[in-house]
Amino acid sequence: MTYEIDVESDTKESALVDFSDFKSGYYWIFPKGDFYTTGFGDFSLLKARNLEDINLKFNKKYGIRGKIISKGGAFIPVFDGRLYSGEEGILLTGDAASMVDPFTGEGIYFAALSAKKASQLILEYFDDKVAVAVEYKKFLDSFIAEFKWALFLRRLFFRFRTSMFKVMEISDEIRSVATDIISSNIRYNEAFRKFLKSSIKLPMRFVHVTGFDKKRKRKESKGLSSLDI
Repeated sequence: MTYEIDVESDTKESALVDFSDFKSGYYWIFPKGDFYTTGFGDFSLLKARNLEDINLKFNKKYGIRGKIISKGGAFIPVFDGRLYSGEEGILLTGDAASMVDPFTGEGIYFAALSAKKASQLILEYFDDKVAVAVEYKKFLDSFIAEFKWALFLRRLFFRFRTSMFKVMEISDEIRSVATDIISSNIRYNEAFRKFLKSSIKLPMRFVHVTGFDKKRKRKESKGLSSLDI
């Protein structure tokens, strides 16, 4: 589930992503010249009510005020282990094929890419529906491994979200990996490899920063809950 509100305002240069108050999602602010796009997405928020109120609560938290230009939400068919190519002469693209990144929720890029590929194949194999279907399925299948990595990392991140943010407090390398993921500047398997490599360097500091006392009880710590990009 996702919801967005565009707010008229003089904007700053940086974007912000806030993971607090969500079981499996985040809130965002993206500056777009003379207005902000604010919104949130939650992979587990299937029966939520008052989506606008949730969005406005975060807008207030970050001082986003101004005339509302547009607002709205939608259910997003995020990749869940399969991609759907279609059947009986019909090719599914974008959201219809579940081509939505299961970590970031990005779907526009994949919608455009799959639509372009589908149109190319239709023109190339105009008189052969079987060939179109076979080649298009091959195209979709080429994304499955990356999406499975994204799904794995999403579950890992939100399962240990508090610890992840505490590690990012002390590791520039891991914080950089997280920013690259959100910005789509790194493949997920490479991100996981870099995360493991960086984590090995700081096991004792990790124990310290996660706040265990001498009796092995976890101390409370606010830590990071958002990333400025």
